[in-house]
Amino acid sequence: MEDTVYDVIVIGGGPAGLAAALYTARSRLMTLVIEKAIVGGELMNRDIIENYPGYPEGIYGPELGSKLVKQVKNLGVKIEIAEALGVEGAGDLRFVKTTEGNYLTRALLIATGTHHKRLGVPGEEEFLNRGVFYCATCDGPAYVERKVAVVGGGDSGVTEALFLSRIGAKVTLLEVLPSLTAQRLLQERVKADPAIEVRCGKRVERIVGDEEVREVEIVDVRTGQKEILAVEGVLVQIGLEPNTEFLGGLLKTDETRRIVVDRHMQTSMSLVFAAGDVRSESPGQIVTAMGDGATAAIAIQRALQAF
Repeated sequence: MEDTVYDVIVIGGGPAGLAAALYTARSRLMTLVIEKAIVGGELMNRDIIENYPGYPEGIYGPELGSKLVKQVKNLGVKIEIAEALGVEGAGDLRFVKTTEGNYLTRALLIATGTHHKRLGVPGEEEFLNRGVFYCATCDGPAYVERKVAVVGGGDSGVTEALFLSRIGAKVTLLEVLPSLTAQRLLQERVKADPAIEVRCGKRVERIVGDEEVREVEIVDVRTGQKEILAVEGVLVQIGLEPNTEFLGGLLKTDETRRIVVDRHMQTSMSLVFAAGDVRSESPGQIVTAMGDGATAAIAIQRALQAF
């Protein structure tokens, strides 16, 4: 175990975690960010972001993420690539177990975000990375001039469908509800796009193929009539689930397994905070995740001053 006792450890290097690290570092608190994959988090997989304040023409996710990473590094924040395996209380300290070692901290912020919810239908796991995918920016370029079914008519699904259309894919957008649920502006764009066919009231039953995806079987939720769509890719965007498994029930969570916090982002355990999409009732927006991170960092600073 590393001998250093950090003032703050942030688990998660996405918008919420990095925003918190920015604030704690400026308060001269020794801060460690632990990220299991890509520092910058989901920002690094986003196409253009049009609703982030201050950028009237929008800003691409990787650009915003890279700027944020540089900003915290300039303040001396240490970043470790490792996966958190567990958290324990250790008297006045918090013990974080990871794949690359164990760490001690006075205060802990959990900003581990979410992962894509699975459809849970036959063929989904079988054809993962062989036609089934969850990120258009990451995997979409492989589907230029190919047919793709995008499952999910919320903001994420519609945004991904628009991206795929823009790079040259032929898209069928499937939504189980009677109508799309995305923001009105996004709905207007997708309905005006000749490369996107919108099919509402359709549920995916099965994904079929050989070496790669070839078909998706859908059913009309009202009539029960089944239909086969010939596609070469299936992009799933039906919601998100929180990354809280590693906590093992340590903290109070809601019915969706998101962490319950108060208005200061304090969890049910003293000096353990949560911010961003992983916390209960999060709006799931980049700007609110960063606000959560700042709120938690200010609360951490004040709490540590009291000791």
